[in-house]
Amino acid sequence: MRIRLIILVCAVAVLANQGFASEAKNTEKPVLRIIFFTPSDVEPPEGVDVRMKEIVEYTQDFFAKWMKHWGYEVKEALPVKKSKEGYPEILYVKGEHSEASGKYKKLGFQSEVMLQTAKKYNIDPRGEVWWLFMYKGAENNWGRGGGDLRRGGLSTARYYTDDGSIKCEDDLGGGFLKEICLKGAIHELGHALGLWHIGPKDSDKLGNSLMGPVNVAYSRKKSPKEGRVYLSEASAAMLFKHPLFSGTVKDRNIVPKITLEDLDMKYDSEKKIIEISGKVKSDRAAHTVVAAEEAKNLRNDYWIKAFAGKLKKDGTFKIAVNEFNQSEGKIRIVFCFDNGAVIGESNGRGFQKGFLCSYKLSNGKLSFVKAVAAKKE
Repeated sequence: MRIRLIILVCAVAVLANQGFASEAKNTEKPVLRIIFFTPSDVEPPEGVDVRMKEIVEYTQDFFAKWMKHWGYEVKEALPVKKSKEGYPEILYVKGEHSEASGKYKKLGFQSEVMLQTAKKYNIDPRGEVWWLFMYKGAENNWGRGGGDLRRGGLSTARYYTDDGSIKCEDDLGGGFLKEICLKGAIHELGHALGLWHIGPKDSDKLGNSLMGPVNVAYSRKKSPKEGRVYLSEASAAMLFKHPLFSGTVKDRNIVPKITLEDLDMKYDSEKKIIEISGKVKSDRAAHTVVAAEEAKNLRNDYWIKAFAGKLKKDGTFKIAVNEFNQSEGKIRIVFCFDNGAVIGESNGRGFQKGFLCSYKLSNGKLSFVKAVAAKKE
């Protein structure tokens, strides 16, 4: 996760040098910004407007469908500016260097492109979310994404010219969509929206998860014939109040203050679940708690199991964890707030910033090793 933060951190550093604050400004209705980038001597291929229309519509439909599925329905998912004909606004930008220069063969130029685009189209970049598609660049290392609620986000994906069309009913992990790596493009956009790696749960029975492993890794470990991809419940909860789903940037710069009380873990030997309960107190309203197992390293964080539970009005919660390490493990807890913030023990990105629950399970009995709660301020 640290690697993915580099993109955003670099962009923020440049903004600071140009006199911009790092936090987002209050704007009109937030929209997703789409950049189409080519080297100086490369022209965009024919049909970009049609292909990008299909990509945008598929992505909007994907998120809207799964948000509704998990009980987090929104009026509009990922709004973009469109022409009268329904084509998304595409911000075309050329680099200063040619394709042969090799400048764009490796990622690292994304922040420059974002700032170049903002200047060309007179857009204040603070708090914006950018989806950058590059044509003729970074072929061996094609995608990156990073972002958070207050600063906005930036993601990068390769643009493919393969013949074919994208239909909303198509499986994201199969057929033509697999050939053009659309899951990867939307996955990186997820990072720009502030999502972390969250793997599929066997109990969901819905295939691979958007923020989980690449299609090849999933096929190798789980099922070579599975083409379905879904948005996990935890991801839906984390996106529910993001400006590009709520339609407002109100209070996005406010970091809630949290106190976690009565944190406890119990094991139900009949149902074979770990039940996590507690109560959160905060100066801002929260709607959902997310509990996720702690990854041992960055390679297997693609397979993290995450569980979501809606909070009661008094802040109490219970989460049933039905997939876990059978002997011992660590679980981190974060809370999703009505202003879009997703935080735990400290204000930082990633489940590693969540409240820590450690446990050991032996002979059907669970030992609650450690419960960490934030200090009251």
